[in-house]
Amino acid sequence: MKSIVDLKNIPFSRYGSYFVLSEINEKLFIRDVRRGDLDPGNVFEIIKPDHFDYEVLGDETELILRFESGDVHLIMPDEKTLRIRTDLTGITLVMAPNKYDNYFLNPKGYYEICSYASELRFGLHPCLGAFDIASRERQITISLKDASDLVIESYKVASSYVPQSYTEGLNQVKESFKGWLKNTTVSDDDKSRLAAYITWSNMVHPEGQLKREAMYMSMNWMTNIWSWDNCFGAILLSKSNPQLAFDQYIFFKDLQDDTGMLPDYANTIYASYASAKPPIYGWAYRYMIRRNPIFLEHRYLEEVYDFVEKFTEFWLNHRTINGKPYYTHGNESGWDNGTNFEEGVPVMTPDLLAFLIDQIDFLTEIGAKLSRELSKWEVLLEQFMEQLMSLWDGNQFRAYLIEEKRFVKTGDTLQNYLPILILNRLDVSVREKLVEGLLEEGRFLTEYGLATESLKSEQYRYNGYWKGPIWAPTMLMFIDGLRNFGALEYAKTLSDRFIKCMKIGGMAENFDPLTGEGLVDPSFAWTSSVYLTLLDELGTYET
Repeated sequence: MKSIVDLKNIPFSRYGSYFVLSEINEKLFIRDVRRGDLDPGNVFEIIKPDHFDYEVLGDETELILRFESGDVHLIMPDEKTLRIRTDLTGITLVMAPNKYDNYFLNPKGYYEICSYASELRFGLHPCLGAFDIASRERQITISLKDASDLVIESYKVASSYVPQSYTEGLNQVKESFKGWLKNTTVSDDDKSRLAAYITWSNMVHPEGQLKREAMYMSMNWMTNIWSWDNCFGAILLSKSNPQLAFDQYIFFKDLQDDTGMLPDYANTIYASYASAKPPIYGWAYRYMIRRNPIFLEHRYLEEVYDFVEKFTEFWLNHRTINGKPYYTHGNESGWDNGTNFEEGVPVMTPDLLAFLIDQIDFLTEIGAKLSRELSKWEVLLEQFMEQLMSLWDGNQFRAYLIEEKRFVKTGDTLQNYLPILILNRLDVSVREKLVEGLLEEGRFLTEYGLATESLKSEQYRYNGYWKGPIWAPTMLMFIDGLRNFGALEYAKTLSDRFIKCMKIGGMAENFDPLTGEGLVDPSFAWTSSVYLTLLDELGTYET
């Protein structure tokens, strides 16, 4: 079997681990991605033997680097260890230390490297053969001899390494991936396996700011968990792994500000509150309930209600003026550089109102089950529906600049069609025009899904991030909105086209709407989550 991992595009890691192997600018690195996307986390450079190129063999659980002079085998038996076994060739690892970094022979018999700046220690545990360690010209060099076997353990304070054979370690990681594959895939095609591997290997263990197991978006460079990305991993996992799904969904409760705001993103060392993310938690939890009714149990609903209520109140108290909710930055919507933000902020947009209406509907539904006071939500629903319809120009919804008291004139963005999520609340004439505009061939709709900026717009850009490319999360929202309203044929059309797109472009961050080409980051977890979810739900479009 050809390896899914190629190191240039798809890195090598495993469930729970911060260790990652990647090729960056034709150099091989062992990385540690605890510190998020501001630090690539390059710990050791693997110097290629004899400077020859290599071939990647093995599978998702054992990486084999084949050099002209022999093979190097790498596995991650558990979340804290990386094991390197060489057959016929020696290999050298080079760490460029920062100030105060050092190494020493621990009295317990293994070498320990202190990476002072990253607050990490690396224990070097020889299992077979020998290695040399030295510090020259401010570089720590580890030289493995022929036929050697070395475990590198990462930890914050003290080693917890327990010796085991290479075979035991390999079987351990194989069982982990085998179980994940079984629980997340419905077919054995290459793309399903790739998507399963990406979601599995992007999981990291709790540490620092991360209080629960978390699905990073990528092990390439988007090494954080964002506060709307997490919802799509939760949706995937909700059917077969409800507790892990719930942890993904509720993850940011641990970091929720007193105002109710959720951080933009988090990693082990910090959480960023530079911007919010859109209020999609009502929509996401409904989706989880549809996939698994266990989420209707009161032990979940009590916690969810309080969490979502507090987040909703952030938008009401800190992002609403005179009944008009607004974004202060493109990043707050998730559509970072979308054309609704070209003319400034604060801007009131149709998607934000639709999310809030949907989320308040959700709070009303589960609040009734919990005997909560609901009168305030009924008033807000009426107010927000009035504000939403004030954005209807007779043909489509448009964004509104609050300070300038006028509509945004720039572009033609798919973002304005997200009221698809609340079709049941719209008048017949409005929803007919909304669906008609959404599904107009050659505007947003292409052979591969929905472009985020109209192909006819002067603002459309190839590889323009939110100015054209197709994105997995928005595709799932539109598909779900149409399906929930009973427009099953339209929902299936979008699902089929986007599955086709991902089969062409892989699990990329986004896709060219004209060719299906994968763009930006080729190893993205929310794309993988959406792909596996859509495959699992192919049978739900039957009338």
